[in-house]
Amino acid sequence: MAKKIHDLRSLDKEIIRLRGEARNLEKKIDDNFSYLQEHSSSLMINTLLSGIIKKETVSGTVFSFLLQNERLQKTLGRLAEVLIDKATGGVDIIIDKIAPKKD
Repeated sequence: MAKKIHDLRSLDKEIIRLRGEARNLEKKIDDNFSYLQEHSSSLMINTLLSGIIKKETVSGTVFSFLLQNERLQKTLGRLAEVLIDKATGGVDIIIDKIAPKKD
């Protein structure tokens, strides 16, 4: 919480406090980004599949249960990464054919 500044000493204290708060926020952002990088593939798969499979159905419930398995999530995540890499490579090839780089 910001404090009232009355003199240079209180200004210096507030600057030190705000710098510490900034460091804490940077660490929190780094931690959140690391979590996102680690779990992005499983988050993506869950997002894509949740729209396709309705949880109200028996098969949707079973599939949702299977997706909670960590080993299956990691395997599907690796599969998603491979598919994305292949798709990206294909798009790069198409772009190179349409508009070759001018070096």
